[in-house]
Amino acid sequence: MSISREEAIEFVSGKLGIKEVCSQDLDLSLLNKIIRALLSEVPFQNIFLYNVPPEKRFPSIEDVINFGLTCHGGVCIHNNWFAAILLKSLGFDLFTIAGMYAATWNSTDDHVMSVVRGLKDPEDPECSETLFLVDVGNGYPTPGAVPLHRLPHNFPLTAGLEIRYDKVGDLIYRMHRAGDPVEDPSSQKLGDGWIGKFCFTLKPKSPNSVKAVLENTFRIDPPSPFMSFMRIFRWPKDQERVVAIRGQELLFFGSDSSSHQEKKQSTFIELENLEEVIMKYFPSVDHKELKKAMPSIVRNMKLASEKEKLSS
Repeated sequence: MSISREEAIEFVSGKLGIKEVCSQDLDLSLLNKIIRALLSEVPFQNIFLYNVPPEKRFPSIEDVINFGLTCHGGVCIHNNWFAAILLKSLGFDLFTIAGMYAATWNSTDDHVMSVVRGLKDPEDPECSETLFLVDVGNGYPTPGAVPLHRLPHNFPLTAGLEIRYDKVGDLIYRMHRAGDPVEDPSSQKLGDGWIGKFCFTLKPKSPNSVKAVLENTFRIDPPSPFMSFMRIFRWPKDQERVVAIRGQELLFFGSDSSSHQEKKQSTFIELENLEEVIMKYFPSVDHKELKKAMPSIVRNMKLASEKEKLSS
């Protein structure tokens, strides 16, 4: 199953608001517009996983397309797989790859992404074999396509975060320096203050190749670390800061529109206000799915809190 070029154009024009998709060439500029709009309109969220039986938590292609076209969003496998389907339907030449997060350096790949081939690079117009990484399924903002054919590549300060992609040995790393909203002791130190968040190779891999490891990641009873609390993330259009909810914490990180100062702002959300806050900042989330998931979300957060108290 896939989507037609007409359906892809309708989605990008209507849901993502990129009207020029009908007339603009398939170039790097259009790709970056689509990436930025997906980060705004299709949130990273694990809410619906609390409602799905274990055997269906890893999505089918039908699930991926449904969660993408409705803008309900999902986690990395949903959002990045949907992006690959969408971009391929539009006519971009791409393949999918997979990498691993810092917390599982010695594990198997668990993060699916896309690599778009052959687009002209204004920064390197003579290069005929360009490779641009697309990652719209991350819990951190990636502001545009990453030129893997000319590494290292540093993005300008993005939502208060320093981001760098570089090759170290046989692996390509995504690195963070200042501004990371979550300290991760598992991250690998790579020098000059940079830490590795995840790594990957350019070996083509099917999204289904990560099924086994993600089925374990999506475990709810007992909850895996990933499912111990609710996670939601988006980067609203025309804003310089990201909004996220992690458990009962409402997070904004990036440049404040009034002061233009880079900072992280955190607010605690009372349980009785959680649904209202989610729908305020993440209006495309399915409200029925959210209400259905709340008992399991609250239970797992309480379990995680009790476990933390016992270990402290």
